[in-house]
Amino acid sequence: MKNTSFAEALLSFSRAALRTPCPSPAGLAESLIKTARGLFGPGRLIIRIDGGAYAGLYCQGVPAAARRSFQSYRGRVTAVGSEIVSGGASFFAVASPPGGPSLINMALCCGGRPAPQEKEALRGFTGLLALADARCAVEEDLRQSEETYRTLVNSGRDIIYSIDPLGRVTYISPQVRRYGYSQGDIIGRHISMFSHPEDRQDTVKALANAFKTGRTLPLIPYRARRKDGTYFSAEQKSGIVFKGGKPVSITGVIRDVSDRRELERELRDSAETLRKIFDNAPDAIFIKDLDGRYTRVNRACAEVLGLPADKIAGLNDFDFFKKAEAEEGRRQDERVLKAGETVVMDNVRTDSAGAKRVFNVVKVPLRDVYGEITGLLSIARDVTRVRAMEAELVDRKAGELVSKLTGGMAHDFNNVLAAIDGYATLVYEGLKPGAAGKEEMRSIISSVKRAAAISDKLHDLPEGLKKRGRKN
Repeated sequence: MKNTSFAEALLSFSRAALRTPCPSPAGLAESLIKTARGLFGPGRLIIRIDGGAYAGLYCQGVPAAARRSFQSYRGRVTAVGSEIVSGGASFFAVASPPGGPSLINMALCCGGRPAPQEKEALRGFTGLLALADARCAVEEDLRQSEETYRTLVNSGRDIIYSIDPLGRVTYISPQVRRYGYSQGDIIGRHISMFSHPEDRQDTVKALANAFKTGRTLPLIPYRARRKDGTYFSAEQKSGIVFKGGKPVSITGVIRDVSDRRELERELRDSAETLRKIFDNAPDAIFIKDLDGRYTRVNRACAEVLGLPADKIAGLNDFDFFKKAEAEEGRRQDERVLKAGETVVMDNVRTDSAGAKRVFNVVKVPLRDVYGEITGLLSIARDVTRVRAMEAELVDRKAGELVSKLTGGMAHDFNNVLAAIDGYATLVYEGLKPGAAGKEEMRSIISSVKRAAAISDKLHDLPEGLKKRGRKN
């Protein structure tokens, strides 16, 4: 057999192995088996692929005993070639280089010692088949990556685009359908045509500057045009593709931020509403940190403390109230900040004018997103007049009750005293001076008058309670 036959076979096999797309190693192995009949003789070439998608034994006309022997062999085989014996059969085997996706062993059997050119050809075929196997693995990885990328592009909400140095769109992802366009509506047109007229000049400048400097802006906000002529808020982020050190295209992402902008607007409106409620509430509202320092107060609270709201941050109760009052407030704060309790109670405080005022105070803990206490919020309502009115009402109710209890008793008691006084007076006047018992009668009459005076005081007691309530 001539050397040129091996050379021609290797050249033909290399062309097949290097085709694009890469043929499968299984197909190449089967094709090589057929070609090998004319090179090595029938029933001599046997190929074993371990691992990967094409694992298996490939041969034709090889005796079953030789196939089983080679299939079961797990000894060392080198890339240069190894003489091996397995199950009574001898082989000259060549292994693919390590590190490939599969281990390929190619061997000649059943024909005595192979000639040098046969060994060389076997090494060449093994290397080419290993190369094809590696190419297939790379192409499969690339295909899966492309499929993953395509899935991400097609399933995402963002628009992916590419433009050339003239600003013409060379690629646009299918997401443009959400805005009424087909991909063909956009590809080939200048990208500025899809921005608001007031934003168009800035878009063109940013594009020209990017190709000139080789750098894009971190983020470009603008209004993008839908096909129906309406606009939506968008943010564009991009990068430059270089070739030969020169920028050749820009690829980027366009994100619809209309919902986010609307949410931001609603949050701003909500925050403004809460600010107005906070600042204009008639009750004193304040926030303290973990150390009991004021961090924010509203206008009503600032009036109580006697300082402008912007001068109060960082101060504590000891800067405004008497020591005993501040200590009481601090104990309440600790219950809220350390135990997480909600505190509701009346506090008596001396205001900036020196007046005693009663506040109904509610203190609740403030927590972050992790549930950790970061401070406290308190609402204090001035109930000084309310508490005074409540005390007056209590006194009035007490007076009414005493009146009910004592009014009837005084009347009945006076009736009894009147009878005693009448009879005692008749007896007294009927006795002659110095008669026995006359002085005793006079003492009885005097005692009756004192008892009547006490009865009158008892009758006037409810009115006295009412007057005291009004004074309080």
